[in-house]
Amino acid sequence: MTNFITGFIVVVNTIIKTLVISLITWIGYDTQSEMLVKITNGVFISLFFNTGFLLILANANWSQYHMPLKNWFNGPFVDYSPDWYVFVANTFTQTMIINAFFNTGFQMAMDALTWFFRRSDQKWAKTEQGRLTTTKKT
Repeated sequence: MTNFITGFIVVVNTIIKTLVISLITWIGYDTQSEMLVKITNGVFISLFFNTGFLLILANANWSQYHMPLKNWFNGPFVDYSPDWYVFVANTFTQTMIINAFFNTGFQMAMDALTWFFRRSDQKWAKTEQGRLTTTKKT
């Protein structure tokens, strides 16, 4: 179950990251630097909320507190306990590790595909001059 939750969080994080980048790019800013700052902050805040905050809130039991939404937070853990560390902390840590390496691996795979398709378009020319002048595109 922990691996399923971790995988689900990673997939949702990828979707959120793509949506935030697309939305901020669509909004547009005066400078590239300003847009990159907005993208970085937006991705950080949304992924932090999705990964850390929601995972902890979903497993917290706030039934002893008098608050309007206490019925929503009926998780099994009232406080930190060995069981909390086995389930929640393990899922949280595993998700963070996967997120740290997933983006780099994904970028490397996209770079390799780009290189492959570019070289294929250049008909696998052997020389630099051939790669610059040979293409299937008009």
